[in-house]
Amino acid sequence: NAMANHGIINRSGRGITMDALRPAIMKTLNTSYTLTLNTTKGVEKLFGKSIIDLSDLSRHNGIEHDA
Repeated sequence: NAMANHGIINRSGRGITMDALRPAIMKTLNTSYTLTLNTTKGVEKLFGKSIIDLSDLSRHNGIEHDA
């Protein structure tokens, strides 16, 4: 959400491609290409698609779980 607010990724938070997200993550979080690639590949596998909306990240049991 912070990256969208600052215009680093699509401000609408919709239709974010992994190709657009990878350089944004590397620049913003100063991560390596390998870590970023593995992370975004995990997102693709988790959601079953390579284009996401920020609202997808709030899916229950998607990237969080009940304790």
